[in-house]
Amino acid sequence: MRTFNTNVVLAFDSANSRVVICTGKGVAYGLGHGDVVRDDAIEAVFVPESSPRSGALAQALGLSDPRVFDVARAICEMAGRRLGLTRPEVLVLALADHLDQAQRRAREGIVVDIPLVWEVAHLYPAELAAGHEALRIVEERLG
Repeated sequence: MRTFNTNVVLAFDSANSRVVICTGKGVAYGLGHGDVVRDDAIEAVFVPESSPRSGALAQALGLSDPRVFDVARAICEMAGRRLGLTRPEVLVLALADHLDQAQRRAREGIVVDIPLVWEVAHLYPAELAAGHEALRIVEERLG
């Protein structure tokens, strides 16, 4: 087991013989190497496609404000419902990293120009509406 912060831990799932990333509020609080993660503390479990990448994924999550991860999960659930996505949970890690980086850019005053806004608005109206809902969720939960 490797703890990245109190909310993210890289662990070994002995029942399935695989490395997993467990997240949850305080999931790793007070745990050390070799300790067992309590099932009731785990909110989400991610299974990386390849074990060598699992450490990098957990490290990236460890850098995020735990609220960012929760917001990413809420956005993926909303997008799944609105857009009929079959497995929106696979987007949570990437979206959490994206939100974390967007917050960093905002703090540093970095503005990103998006030249294809008009095309996106007209070609993907359902996705754009989901994006507006995602912004509402971010504003509501992260400010």
